[in-house]
Amino acid sequence: MAEPVAWLFVFVALYGAYCLYWAVTSSRERRTAGDFFLAGRQVSAWVFALTATALTLSGWMFFGHPSLLYLDGFQYAELTMAVIVMPLAGILFLKRQWLLSRRHGYVTPGEMLADYFGGEAIRVLVVLIALAFAVPFAGMQLLASGRLIEILTGGAVGAHAAMWVLTFFVFLYAAIGGWRAVTAVGALQALLLLAGMIGLGCVAYLMMGGFGAFNAALAKLGALPGGARYLDIPGVIRFTRGLDQEMPAGGIWTTSMILSYALALAGLQSSPAFSILGFSCRDLRGFAPQQVWATGAVAGAKYNYQDAPPDILARVARIERVCQAHGVALPDAALHFALGHPAVASVVLGAQNPQEVERNVAALSSQVPSALWSDLKAQRLLDADAPVPT
Repeated sequence: MAEPVAWLFVFVALYGAYCLYWAVTSSRERRTAGDFFLAGRQVSAWVFALTATALTLSGWMFFGHPSLLYLDGFQYAELTMAVIVMPLAGILFLKRQWLLSRRHGYVTPGEMLADYFGGEAIRVLVVLIALAFAVPFAGMQLLASGRLIEILTGGAVGAHAAMWVLTFFVFLYAAIGGWRAVTAVGALQALLLLAGMIGLGCVAYLMMGGFGAFNAALAKLGALPGGARYLDIPGVIRFTRGLDQEMPAGGIWTTSMILSYALALAGLQSSPAFSILGFSCRDLRGFAPQQVWATGAVAGAKYNYQDAPPDILARVARIERVCQAHGVALPDAALHFALGHPAVASVVLGAQNPQEVERNVAALSSQVPSALWSDLKAQRLLDADAPVPT
């Protein structure tokens, strides 16, 4: 057996051992359905960042991107800027979804959407969309990985045999270990992705003999018949009779095509898998903290962007009476309570005039006795385990 092939088998064996470890460890720590589906909502910020990166970039960066760059040339390379656009959906939705999942106990995005739209049919729709995307996407990546192993082993291992071995590893950690194992493997894959990009870049640089030799090779490529198409940039937009009838001059990867494709890739972070990833996070530090404030609980007040129900108004009135007994204004107590949570880094208060700014500053500087929080918990107006300022 050739040495490179032996090293490949060692790497696959170590990867399989890592998957097996997390499958067994996660299954032993599992106590509830929430532990299986959401890792007990304890995924740390750095694991979220690594797993999100792996979900977004792993297959595209290692298989799709190099292949299309090889086929279409440097015009496709502009799509690399899509990494700026791809997190857009996550920026818009993940924080809000995390807040909703914590407030209402949602486990799946289908549950959240069914509650919002008031119908169960949307649950089925979410599952169908997830399956229609996930199954072909996973199959494509696993088959591509199998073919890569076939090439690296010189045909000693068939593509389909390698694909089924990798599929077994995926089933092992996902079905047995649940979401905790999925995020652990995802974090490793992100690190391997980073190491692979750096390592392959260094190998390519050494094999080319430096940038001078690379530029000389590009000049030779451009001088060949038809070689210029690998170096030309098509422009902003090209009009044709249709891609099945006439290819646009210079290629299809115009600026308009790059932009529309990049926006489509942003849909990755609005998929059900990313919603579950957001649900499972321990806190908001992986997202960039933000606060959403409701208006004061008076007649006509809003709660969750709707008219506050009577039970909410009554509960806030009870809280206000406890605050008054301790000589604390309700808004001041609300501000200090929010800042007392370990997941909160900052609170942004709206102000329409200088007087409101001064009032907010005064509220931040006010003193709130610890007995206030004890009384609120004693009257069950706060959860007994709720973190409070110290």
